[in-house]
Amino acid sequence: MNENKTYIIKGAGLILCGALIGFVPNIITYLFYGVGLFILLLCAVRLVSSISKGTFNGMFVSCLFGALAGCAVMALPRFIKVQIPLIAGIIFTVMGVSRLIRTFGSEYSGNKTAGIITSVFLTFCGIFFMLNPLKISSAFRVAIGLAVIILGIFNLIAAFRIKQQNENVQPTVVDVESYSVEDDK
Repeated sequence: MNENKTYIIKGAGLILCGALIGFVPNIITYLFYGVGLFILLLCAVRLVSSISKGTFNGMFVSCLFGALAGCAVMALPRFIKVQIPLIAGIIFTVMGVSRLIRTFGSEYSGNKTAGIITSVFLTFCGIFFMLNPLKISSAFRVAIGLAVIILGIFNLIAAFRIKQQNENVQPTVVDVESYSVEDDK
């Protein structure tokens, strides 16, 4: 029964996280801003503490790098939002062009029409990703959110199946109070 509760909690948590990721557009950005702000505040507290203790010289560089790290964490969502689709577009374009070159190579033994169609499709997708990185990043976010929701649903289905299985199991304990055995003499 304990295993069943774990699947239910995990499934509900995954569905909630998937819905937040997929359908609340800025939730990940706010999370990064929160972590970056926490790092900045921590560095400020350490800096003030080091000034009051008289160890300012030793902590200044550490606090400076910490503040830079906090700012980098806060800038990361904007960087990722554009860079991931661009990198995916470059990868798809390179895959499409290399597949096209392989298709027209002399040692290619497959279906040339399928190879050409696949390479043109990959190249087209790569160019589309590079030209529309913001739209693609939104689509990635929704797709990841839906995938997490599906994982949560699978966990809930597993919990339901475990419950059904536990209800259908017959106990293997034998009642021995009403059973007697004669002693051999």
